[in-house]
Amino acid sequence: MPPAPVPPNPKRDPALLPPNRPATPAAWVAHKARMRELYPSGWSPPRKISREAMNVLRVFHQEDPEQFGVQDLAERFQISTEAVRRILRSRWQPGPKREMRMRRRE
Repeated sequence: MPPAPVPPNPKRDPALLPPNRPATPAAWVAHKARMRELYPSGWSPPRKISREAMNVLRVFHQEDPEQFGVQDLAERFQISTEAVRRILRSRWQPGPKREMRMRRRE
């Protein structure tokens, strides 16, 4: 009799992790490898949104993450899910001088 098949181990396969579970080092490595594969010359989003739109996106997600998930926000703002994920993760804010320069350029 052949041995019984071994069920896949969620710790070794990032695709099997539940969606609300924090990423493990293996999941992080898999995501990083996928991003390198998708963007060999580095991240440069094809469509960019304004700083104000980024702030609105963050507020929507903060108020109701269930209704305004990454996929929903990507569709609403017409940007990629990777761009939404990076915006939500980022905490960078321009300093007062830089913000004035950015507003003048718009």
